[in-house]
Amino acid sequence: MIGDIAVAGADSKIVAWEGGAFLGMLARLVLAQYDPFRDQLIVVYPNLGEFSDVDGLRWLVLHEVTHVAQFRAAPWIADRIVEVAREVLNAERSDWSRDAWNRMRERLPDILRWAREALEGRATGSPLLDILPDEQREAIMSVNALVTLLEGHATHITELAAKRVVGDVGAIERRVKARRKRPAPIRLLEAVAGIQMKREQYVTGKKFCEEIWQHGGAEALAPAWRGPEWAPTMDELREPKSWLARVAAHSAT
Repeated sequence: MIGDIAVAGADSKIVAWEGGAFLGMLARLVLAQYDPFRDQLIVVYPNLGEFSDVDGLRWLVLHEVTHVAQFRAAPWIADRIVEVAREVLNAERSDWSRDAWNRMRERLPDILRWAREALEGRATGSPLLDILPDEQREAIMSVNALVTLLEGHATHITELAAKRVVGDVGAIERRVKARRKRPAPIRLLEAVAGIQMKREQYVTGKKFCEEIWQHGGAEALAPAWRGPEWAPTMDELREPKSWLARVAAHSAT
């Protein structure tokens, strides 16, 4: 159902076909992925392209193996993701979909502006989150902060390790940068699917981890893996010193 309009019959087949095509296009963009719920590390070889050589594979595997270490060291992370997913999908408010549809209509100018910026490669964040009820949006943003930490930490660790085991780190970094240059339609698809937000997570999370690392390396960041109450919020990810202050105060009590 979209808003108050039921999707059935031929319309539902069209929606299913379009959804499948959309996911199929996005699937071509994935190089490697760690699935914490099946404990599987997947490398999509047909998508690798310039990353199919030894250095490229080492770079990708280093990043994903860091995710393996994160989830095994802190099993609560997977539990938290599942918990939030259930909160969002099992919202008690029966009218939330209608409210979301109304909010979408109200935010249509902002959404169109964001879509135009996505086509131009300038979009940040997503106004689509704003159409959700407050409690659902807050739950999703809490997971967004957690994933930002995970991706930033994995990127930081990959860069540190790559200096020891990858032959030409500069060449790999140039490949990564070149890969981010997408045709306009693909940029829009990535923005809608949240992939652009994931790239922002790499940048924000990496800066956070680098600054925390300067205060004492892995030991300074260790409290973030203790539990959800210790993980940094989005505001703290942007202001690492505020997280350090909170951790110090929490540890002193």
